[in-house]
Amino acid sequence: MRTTGKARRYTLTVVGAALAAIILSVLCVFIGLPVLTKQSHRHRVAVATGEANHDATAGVPALKADARDLLQTIVTAHLEQEIAPDRNVLYCATFQLAWNELCDYFGCEIHMPDEHPMVAVLNKRAITSMDLDPNSYIALAGINSDEFFLHAEQMLKGRFGPRASPILLDIARDQAPRNYWITYAYLFKELRFRYPFDRLPEPLFFGQSPVQCFGFGPPGRRSVVAGWALSQVRICDFVGEDDFIVSLSLESSEDRLYLAKVAPLARLDQTIESVMARIREPQFRHVVPRTMKVPLLNFDLMRSFTELLGKPLRLTNPDREEAPFVIARQRIRFRFDEKGAVLLSEALGAGGGLPDDPPKPKDLIFDRPFLIMLAREGTANPYFVLWVANAELLEPALNASRMR
Repeated sequence: MRTTGKARRYTLTVVGAALAAIILSVLCVFIGLPVLTKQSHRHRVAVATGEANHDATAGVPALKADARDLLQTIVTAHLEQEIAPDRNVLYCATFQLAWNELCDYFGCEIHMPDEHPMVAVLNKRAITSMDLDPNSYIALAGINSDEFFLHAEQMLKGRFGPRASPILLDIARDQAPRNYWITYAYLFKELRFRYPFDRLPEPLFFGQSPVQCFGFGPPGRRSVVAGWALSQVRICDFVGEDDFIVSLSLESSEDRLYLAKVAPLARLDQTIESVMARIREPQFRHVVPRTMKVPLLNFDLMRSFTELLGKPLRLTNPDREEAPFVIARQRIRFRFDEKGAVLLSEALGAGGGLPDDPPKPKDLIFDRPFLIMLAREGTANPYFVLWVANAELLEPALNASRMR
């Protein structure tokens, strides 16, 4: 009878523990805490100390997609991308950083038979570590092994503590062939405005699409804080209400956020150079903003560079071949709203077997194609660029269907 009683008590204990675990999981989902799955296991320390990991800081994306499914957006690995009519062009420096690390690991440029034109552009290494805050990223290359992943985890922890959310690193651990080369980069920037702008109640029509926006209304129709936020707006150049460049000041004095409502040139880098030239030598400076409306962006995109897959790498130092890319991916998570910008990006490459006038009040309304750039102060190249040509990446207005 004692044995039966012990067994009953043991059974009740196990059942009680299981019920408690289920209730805890439900509560976690209900109040927004992370359930400890395989993906969140790395971040238990962050949760315990009250620190949000990078994915939690970015929040839930309004758009989460594979870039192949986007009909109006190009995700590019380099800045020489041509700007096609009515198509967004998205760039982040992480894939270039991972490429640079791989070149350094091999000691030479990387080529491949019948190579895609992007290979030659990536070998120019137009973006380097000098263009980024050293505390905002890690990048490394080596042999796919337990030692590589340990080193990557140590670098992430040393740079970001327990907050990093390296999804592609987990994919590499599970899918990339062992004992072949591997390269990886991770970038995170949280850039806040000192004073938040207003989330405007009325939608902005970007072309024919109603989208959510932030900024400030005319005097008498803006919050007190938005009035303070007005001091963060610097008009760098103004030709007309469809041709102007704005800088929004951030808490970080070492980063710059530019918005440029301009006509694009043929390529992304040419458009950037034109905008930066106008910032250095403005055509018209003395303008006072009356209103400002900027579309919200909140997306999480994954891009596979299939153009690079399956072709043996040809190296010149010494002359030899290496295993081809079997994985070439980049993730770009970007949120831009009245509080500021959050950028999280990863890139993974893995080898394996074949696979002067008086001020005039003006309205700064970003309702037509415009450019967003994040750049390190004093550097030549931005580390994030988005040419917004259509509303595919913009946050739709609430009840947008009723407005059509």
